[in-house]
Amino acid sequence: MKNYDRVLAMLLAVLLLIGAMTAYAESDVDLVVSQDIEVPQDIDGLDLDISPEAFELSDDLSLVEEAPEAATVVSNADEETSTVYHESFTMEVGDQRKVHNHVRTYYSHIITDTSSDPNVARISSGGIITAVTAGKCVITVTAVRRWGGGLTRVWKYDVTVVGGPVLSETEKTLRINETFQLNVSNLGKRSVRSWSSSNPEVATVDNGMVTAVGEGTCVISAGISNGGFLRCSVEVKGSEGLTSNYVRLKLRKLTTVRLKDRILRKVSWSCSDPSIIRIVTKGSICLIRALRKGECTVTARVKGGQTYTCRVVVE
Repeated sequence: MKNYDRVLAMLLAVLLLIGAMTAYAESDVDLVVSQDIEVPQDIDGLDLDISPEAFELSDDLSLVEEAPEAATVVSNADEETSTVYHESFTMEVGDQRKVHNHVRTYYSHIITDTSSDPNVARISSGGIITAVTAGKCVITVTAVRRWGGGLTRVWKYDVTVVGGPVLSETEKTLRINETFQLNVSNLGKRSVRSWSSSNPEVATVDNGMVTAVGEGTCVISAGISNGGFLRCSVEVKGSEGLTSNYVRLKLRKLTTVRLKDRILRKVSWSCSDPSIIRIVTKGSICLIRALRKGECTVTARVKGGQTYTCRVVVE
């Protein structure tokens, strides 16, 4: 029994020694172990195996408290963060400017180039900005790390383009069947290569001559030989007058007439014989109710404009 106690005491001493050496190894203090210390391999005739392999600790060994894990220190010396470069400048139509010396296939980054309005200025994959037509836009170049996230660099360029071709109109309001001529000036060595309408059911264009076809809005574009476009916004309103110039009604029936012109203007309505029909009006709309048989006229007078009439027959 005494031998067993001595063995147990020896085991505990060895474990404490290993724990102390581990704690000192994790600290900055050097542990000096005397070379004169000998651990007996045989105690009172007992064969003891105290090699390191014999002391593999089990998960359920409660006699030895686990040493706390060393704190992990992350160095910020090489930390990569997003960076943004901003610049503003003015270019003339047709000019080119190299803004960033990058290679799209650079091994560690993916490069993207975008323009908020390529019709004003566009950028090539080699970082060259080309001014197309007068106006303003933002060119953005982004470099994103190809692997594992990390560094993102962004270059933003506020570009103002001046000079070059100019369209005679940029906004126009028409009524159905009206026409007007668009002209391009300051072409220099450039030329107009095409004319087009975004909605031919609203307005058509032929060599700059715009014709209003139906109510709505559209954009007339002039394509320039350098790849740019000049644009004019066109709004077409309905023709003036009433929706109907002649109405037939049965007794006690209702109908409405209104001005085709949808622009809010002051309108006064009147009836030539209130005993035949009764009218109720609101703005450009007139409600008609048949009271007795007969014929009369409803008149709409637009302030500062025309006078329109509608013949009403009650059967």
